[in-house]
Amino acid sequence: MCIISNLGTEDYKYEDRNYDRSGRMEEYHLEAKAADGALLPDPREAFRAGMMGGLFQYGTLRPGESYSKVIPLNRWALIKDPGTYEVTATYHTAVHSTNSSRAEVTSAPLLISVSPRSSREMEAHINDLTTQISAVVARRGTNTNLAPNQQLQELVMKLMYTCSPAAVPALLDTMYEPGQGFWQAEALLYYIPRSEEIRKAVGAAAAQHGLASNMQYLIRQYGEGTTEEEMKESIRRSLALDSPQTWSEGALAAQQYPDDAFNPRLIALATEPKGTARMQAIYALAMNRTDDGVKTLKELLNDPDRQVYETTERAIRNAYTSRGNSRGRPLEPDDFDPKYQADENSPEPRPVNLTGRPLPDLARFGVAPTNYPAGRPLLVILVDADQRPSRRALSLVEEQSGVLKQKNVGVVVLQAAAMDDAAFVAWKKEAPPFPAGRLGADADRARLSWGAAALPWLILTDETHRVVVQGFAPDAIEAQLANLRGASH
Repeated sequence: MCIISNLGTEDYKYEDRNYDRSGRMEEYHLEAKAADGALLPDPREAFRAGMMGGLFQYGTLRPGESYSKVIPLNRWALIKDPGTYEVTATYHTAVHSTNSSRAEVTSAPLLISVSPRSSREMEAHINDLTTQISAVVARRGTNTNLAPNQQLQELVMKLMYTCSPAAVPALLDTMYEPGQGFWQAEALLYYIPRSEEIRKAVGAAAAQHGLASNMQYLIRQYGEGTTEEEMKESIRRSLALDSPQTWSEGALAAQQYPDDAFNPRLIALATEPKGTARMQAIYALAMNRTDDGVKTLKELLNDPDRQVYETTERAIRNAYTSRGNSRGRPLEPDDFDPKYQADENSPEPRPVNLTGRPLPDLARFGVAPTNYPAGRPLLVILVDADQRPSRRALSLVEEQSGVLKQKNVGVVVLQAAAMDDAAFVAWKKEAPPFPAGRLGADADRARLSWGAAALPWLILTDETHRVVVQGFAPDAIEAQLANLRGASH
């Protein structure tokens, strides 16, 4: 228990709260040292979220008054062995007091003793916690609308503090309970030693039951091992008609791991009045362009429900300006009004960063698919044929055509500035030694969806036509090819 006392002469104003969305209240910092003076590891050393907020009210400590908070030592020091430990607490003062500068107040050391627990005793402890959890879950029944259960949360935290792999099955099961997921992910990421067996157990649960709350985050943070196809299989299960409790998480994961096969379910969820996964599905449709998805988004822009049409506007704008790690096809410039293609805080639309994303569909710009077959890397050059820098870039690329051919790299040129039909036909016949297309009448807007901050603009993809690098100089082509995995030699 931490006791905070005001020994001064002025009132002290502070945030009176009992939780933080990050998982611990950073103003109450604990440390523990072993008998040899070694500082025990912080289980969340790698988690640097800081204060993430939560409900609170302001409290005031008058001179001579105190308040107390119970802060679990396990959240700050990973104690796994019996022994005597020296514990100190540091309180970081609030900025709302009369003296608005922050300060640190550290307690005198406190000695605690941790008793040993045999393997059999630990097994019995975990079994007892699991039995209690089963009883709490049984009392809740199948009502998914119930608020999070405080008793269940406390039992899950006790399982977490065991640091035992034997707790994993119960932790995974409880992730599917309403309001759960956070503490289970904490346990599996920061308390229970990571292993390939646990990673596979998490993946098996997702494949069988769908993605529970925080499970995608858990899988991503756990590191390499889970394939994109495995994630998509989990999303398919999450979006299934018989799994409404996982629809939101499935639609959320579909924003990062898109698949056109998800679209019928995403459209159904996005258009379901009062649907629990509606908002996540709208974002998923915006992050992976399909004709049906664009049609649905346009209809939702006219939805009478303000929350729906405002969410749709934000999703479209986000898909144009801030795609994050989504692997879906970007929206095209002519899909939506330009007002949705600019950041709300920026007066002008900005180029999209295509790195890591699929190349826009070249067929929409007049390039026949036979000119860019799947299975080979592709170099796309956006040019303004009337400008000398672009013509020079094409000459430099032509000089390296032998290297490109040797590495089995295809080349496509796109005229990315306004040009009338007759001039384009003439230029296409005479100038470029590579298959060519053009961005169309509104080329200025179209360049944004290609990420072109200037012309010429070079884009290199891998064999799946996912962009690896963009915006490099023509004389750097060979260096970029050397870094390209999958380029044939």
